[in-house]
Amino acid sequence: MKSDWKRFVATLPATCEFELRDRFRRKYPAYANVVLPAVFERAADGTLTRLLSAEQINGAATLEGLRELVTAAVQR
Repeated sequence: MKSDWKRFVATLPATCEFELRDRFRRKYPAYANVVLPAVFERAADGTLTRLLSAEQINGAATLEGLRELVTAAVQR
């Protein structure tokens, strides 16, 4: 993880966890068909709600645009 992104993530009002694709699919097999990258919120029961799709993430034209998307998603 690049240092700028790591600093940004530390400022988010959420606990963040990053998973590599293969590990994510092993850990959450019910979500194996979800196109990645994606941002999820995990409920207390372990279920995931997708906050940002791959299309939204990949559509961010700049790093600042991506930061704004992520910030808005986790503040919902």
